[in-house]
Amino acid sequence: MLPVGGIKEKVLAARRVGIREVILPRQNEKNVNEDLSPELRSSLRAHFVTAVEEVLGARATPPPPAIASALTPWSCRSLVRLLPHAHDRER
Repeated sequence: MLPVGGIKEKVLAARRVGIREVILPRQNEKNVNEDLSPELRSSLRAHFVTAVEEVLGARATPPPPAIASALTPWSCRSLVRLLPHAHDRER
C-alpha cells in the first residue's frame, strides 16, 4: 500500500464529521507523529496497514458484503468507490 498525501487535512476533515478512528498506510505513520498535534493524536485511533487485506482486520465490525467482496490486491479503486464519503454522511 502506497503512502497518501495531506494526512493532517484528511484527519481534520474526518474529525469534523465525527470520525475518531482512521486506517492509514504504514508509510504515513511518520506524518501522523510529526504533523498532528499531541491533542489531536490522543483523540484519534489510527491503524497503520501495509496491505489492503489488513483493512478488514482493523475494523471493529465486519464490513458490508459489497466491500468485503471488493477487497483484493487489485481492487483499491473499487474499495474507494464503495466506501461512503464524508459529505454523504452530512445529508
